[in-house]
Amino acid sequence: MVLEKVTLEVTPREIYQKKTTMISELLKRSEKKFFLECDPFHLSNLFSNAQLINYDNSITYNLENFLELILLFCLFGSSNKTKVIFNPIFGDKIPAIQVEVLFENFIIEISNYFIDALLRSSSGIVFGFQNYLFDDKYYSIRKVEQFRNNLMWYKFTNRYINIPKNIYENRYNIWIMGPKGIISKNIFGHRLYELSDLSTTQLVITFILEIQDFLLPKLYTLVQVLMKAIFYIISGPIKSKIRIIWKSISSDFS
Repeated sequence: MVLEKVTLEVTPREIYQKKTTMISELLKRSEKKFFLECDPFHLSNLFSNAQLINYDNSITYNLENFLELILLFCLFGSSNKTKVIFNPIFGDKIPAIQVEVLFENFIIEISNYFIDALLRSSSGIVFGFQNYLFDDKYYSIRKVEQFRNNLMWYKFTNRYINIPKNIYENRYNIWIMGPKGIISKNIFGHRLYELSDLSTTQLVITFILEIQDFLLPKLYTLVQVLMKAIFYIISGPIKSKIRIIWKSISSDFS
């Protein structure tokens, strides 16, 4: 796909406009490769793709953004077109490890998205059991359903809390392979232009964050002042009582 875009000499604007179509194309290619690799008994032929795969279109936002970043880096390198997004983090040359990390994250995100689509259909779950795709701990429909419920909750919090928060804080949350498995890291870049793409509900989250940033420091200061005042008011009588008790004890021993 990268080589195709080099040949076509696409612009950053065209990448932005066509990223949804490119993701759809890439998913079709991944889908085809997935069934060739993990379906030795050709069980997928018993179902149509529509029966097996049910993509959740509401979570393609991250995929599209990461594909856009990868294509920008691969096609334009450290040019002014990419510095607009990441300046001043990068100098004249973008570290190769940065692009590798983005590719690694994109592979994990595509895999997650595809497996989520497989689990969203009953035929997909049946296909998973028939091809031994599940871990040993997911030995029953009940266990798979528990996993699906947890996945639904994660997607909800990610869409309505994490994504708006990351955009507001100018960062990307990425997944990479670490020594102990998949770990989460943050990279930073200009994302405020993406606020216009958010839904009303997501924008409410950014509004709450703004209120929090405005109020919390002031509330913290107010609490400190109140605590000092309360301590000052309470400490006077306590000190007086302690003196009286100490005097009475001293007189008893004298």
